[in-house]
Amino acid sequence: MAAQRTDPGSLLHLVRRLIALRRAGPALRTGGPCQVLHAGYPLVYPRGGTHLVVINPRREPAAAAIGFGREPVPVLADRVTAGAAAVEAGELSYGIFELLPAARSGLNQLAG
Repeated sequence: MAAQRTDPGSLLHLVRRLIALRRAGPALRTGGPCQVLHAGYPLVYPRGGTHLVVINPRREPAAAAIGFGREPVPVLADRVTAGAAAVEAGELSYGIFELLPAARSGLNQLAG
């Protein structure tokens, strides 16, 4: 544990960043609205209309066409790229993205 405290890339620091992110964004807290866009791998779902979450627990890369229509901006991600139409996730990867408002992205807002 002492070694993790001094290593900014450690699991301890990652968990702390994830907790801080969850506390800072109401959409990421418990009970926030969620709609699954891709139920296979990678698992892809928006939270509260403001964030997009991508998780790939497999030991092989995965991709999904999502046709989301809003541009995601990385907040905290490891080996995941996301665009308005598709996501690509490396093995054992995750990503949390902020969704640009429709006016800024020039695209339609999420329906539903």
